[in-house]
Amino acid sequence: MGLIFRDTQDDQIDGMMRSTHYGLTWTVRLIKIKAMIYGGIAVATSITATAALDYCIFKWTEHAGILGWILG
Repeated sequence: MGLIFRDTQDDQIDGMMRSTHYGLTWTVRLIKIKAMIYGGIAVATSITATAALDYCIFKWTEHAGILGWILG
């Protein structure tokens, strides 16, 4: 409530807010790490799929790859 009229409920709320803050900090860090891992997996999968598609277009058509196929 304030500095002058501080009681035990204020201390409990203050302690709860501090522990919640630390919990949320670690939660946010873990979410960021998880997002970086999933993002890295998505990038690697996209690169592999694009390379495989480019090779397939080059191997089995008369085009020189994806760009050659798109540009005609």
